[in-house]
Amino acid sequence: MAETRRVNDVALQTKHGDGKMHLRRGSALLLTFALSVPVMTLTSTPTMAAASDCPAGPNNTCYWSDPDLRGYFEGHTTVRNVCINLNSMTARSAWNRSKYRLTVYEHASCTGRYQSTASGGKINRETWRIGAFKLT
Repeated sequence: MAETRRVNDVALQTKHGDGKMHLRRGSALLLTFALSVPVMTLTSTPTMAAASDCPAGPNNTCYWSDPDLRGYFEGHTTVRNVCINLNSMTARSAWNRSKYRLTVYEHASCTGRYQSTASGGKINRETWRIGAFKLT
């Protein structure tokens, strides 16, 4: 049994048993469950991935464990103006595939050092790790 949630024009689907998130595009998807947290992780645990594995979408952002979009990968789809903690990893690079401004923060509470980029921008952090992010 699969659960589907529609986020703007992107629908996310979880298949029971595999624990992975899968992006689906469509116009008539039914909301079959409700979430209390407005973020969906596109990968359940960080996995190795190339930059081409980061899907474009109105609210999508992707993170890698190493600079230059390399290493372990974690993708997120979220709403705006909410601080999202990167629980399962700390990242050194990010790609903003959303249509909004992305700000990454050093600490999980969206505090400490930060860096922002416009839609389509990439961030590389050599001196500090990304602990959280927010779309604005």
